[in-house]
Amino acid sequence: MKKSLLIILLAMTLSSCFTTTYMVDGNYKLKDANANYGVGLINDGAYFDEYVTLMPSVTDSKIDLVIINQHTSSIRVLWDNAAFIDGSGFAQRVIHTGVKLIDKDKAQVPSVIPAGSRITDVVVPVDGIEFTNGDWTYLPFIKRSFNDLESAENLLSLYNTTPAHSQITLLLPIEVDDRKIEYTMIFEGEKFQITSSETVDQAASMKAVYGWSIGASILTILLTLVAI
Repeated sequence: MKKSLLIILLAMTLSSCFTTTYMVDGNYKLKDANANYGVGLINDGAYFDEYVTLMPSVTDSKIDLVIINQHTSSIRVLWDNAAFIDGSGFAQRVIHTGVKLIDKDKAQVPSVIPAGSRITDVVVPVDGIEFTNGDWTYLPFIKRSFNDLESAENLLSLYNTTPAHSQITLLLPIEVDDRKIEYTMIFEGEKFQITSSETVDQAASMKAVYGWSIGASILTILLTLVAI
């Protein structure tokens, strides 16, 4: 009986050390794209015009982007003039592959793409990078993780009824023959669902184990006294 009570006490203690996180997950697709000089074509998630082909692939924290130069001369991607706009309309600078994360707030050199060639890049908003536990990590574009199910369900309902709230936009200026063309790509989320995961609270675990050891000792003493 003593052993059974101790096992029950340990199980109850350790179960209180787990934190459940609810996440609203989904996919992003290219909904619209345009340039301030005219109209291009969107096909199979990519944008085409006489100068460039833009092939984006979006996760919840970064934009993988292939830029193909279809012009007869070199073009330049003006990263310092690019912007990321979230679903609430808040705009911020971006950072891309090749720039040290510690230099994310400094000026960025344009990427030169010769005629007929391409570059593959990764684009994230500058506020979407955080230095945590000695390492740089990418943050989700939109807050999507919650400690309670109700908040996750509210966000899921909002996305299902008003998909525009899940939209993110990338403004990408490209210089062609000394003319700046601003390309705008709008992405919208789809197929959202709620998932959950459990993580161990290390601090709570240490306190719980310490408390359990004291509780177990007291319980052992009480059971011993009862048995006498």
